[in-house]
Amino acid sequence: MGGAKEPIKLGRINKACEKALGLSLTSEVAVYMEEDDLNRLAIARPHDYLKTLEEIGAIIKRPDYVRFEKDKEEITYLKEYLQEGAFVKVAVCLSHCGTPKRWRFVKMYRLQDERARQLNSVSLFVRVEN
Repeated sequence: MGGAKEPIKLGRINKACEKALGLSLTSEVAVYMEEDDLNRLAIARPHDYLKTLEEIGAIIKRPDYVRFEKDKEEITYLKEYLQEGAFVKVAVCLSHCGTPKRWRFVKMYRLQDERARQLNSVSLFVRVEN
């Protein structure tokens, strides 16, 4: 009988993000993806899921902006790319949850301007000085 598998490590919450958010994290700062989430990603994107994993890791390592929702214990990373003369925003969401509590990947998505305004109304994105 196989037990639960360990999640894969995607990266860590870096000091620049902590500083930008005004946080001093004392718990584990590694970011993980659960096996079930990895399997869903591989099924949804069988030809480029490894590239997507790399992109998630790169956004966590060097985001342009971050925001923290204290009541939900969620961090959203934001990276802007210039594609065909227009800025595209890609968000990576993390949640501090589970047993033991860990920073876990929740989702990655393209962030539309309207949704960015909604998120900013709850908790502002702040620039990360990398």
